[in-house]
Amino acid sequence: MLAEGRPYSEIIAEFKDKIPNLNKTNLSIHKRKHFNFVGEAIEEYYRSQKVFEEAKKKVIDELEALDTTVARAYEILHSNEAEKKPRIAEVWGNLMLRAIKLKHEIAGNIEDPASKLLTFFEEAMKEDE
Repeated sequence: MLAEGRPYSEIIAEFKDKIPNLNKTNLSIHKRKHFNFVGEAIEEYYRSQKVFEEAKKKVIDELEALDTTVARAYEILHSNEAEKKPRIAEVWGNLMLRAIKLKHEIAGNIEDPASKLLTFFEEAMKEDE
């Protein structure tokens, strides 16, 4: 009856004499346990090598893009142009810190030093305004 998609009330009524404690909660648990076709299909899909490799490559590409952003920001911050134009230093410094923070978040290291520094930097910028 669950596989046919019948309402819980109908199933409970059908078995009320045979299973007196039957209710929506036990039916729901039973359905999740034994009829989770969608969940099983999703797990199988993500286990496939092709999907795993594509997802892994995407994460690597994103991490490399963040590394490139950090390196470029570092170059600009140490250039003469940044010294002459403080707004450039501010924008690229902020970008560099955000890229470092995002890289740590992707890697699962949320409590990284860059996020603390970024918070300090943002608070300082608010005070200057």
